[in-house]
Amino acid sequence: MILQLDEIVPGLVSHLDPAVLNNFGVYSPLSGRQRVAGIHPFVCLDADGDECTFAALSSSSLYGRRVMLPRSAKLGGGAWTAKDTFIYGDGQWFHGPCYIFQEASECERTSARMRNSVSSSGLLLVRTVVSALPPHRAA
Repeated sequence: MILQLDEIVPGLVSHLDPAVLNNFGVYSPLSGRQRVAGIHPFVCLDADGDECTFAALSSSSLYGRRVMLPRSAKLGGGAWTAKDTFIYGDGQWFHGPCYIFQEASECERTSARMRNSVSSSGLLLVRTVVSALPPHRAA
């Protein structure tokens, strides 16, 4: 079920369609074929007013080159918490208006009552691995 704008907060995990993000011109440090393709889980790194930043997550370790998000840092439904999840560390993040991420969440599989998320320690880990908040947003 599609996200509501007030649900877009740091730590939220949602399945997003990167094609929608690309079509609307959401900023990413990568271009074209370098960007993640197909519906993926994404975690919200930052949300402030009308803009937010999401980073893509993966079910692949890429032969051990990606950092695993500990299952203890995953909150939500069994399908999300039971699977291994890895953090892209290669610029797979997107920044732009929240309403575009809302549009990209049309494929979201969870209901508003049971959204998936990461704990504060999980969010810190993802932010550390990604190290890619836009310069104007970095602390």
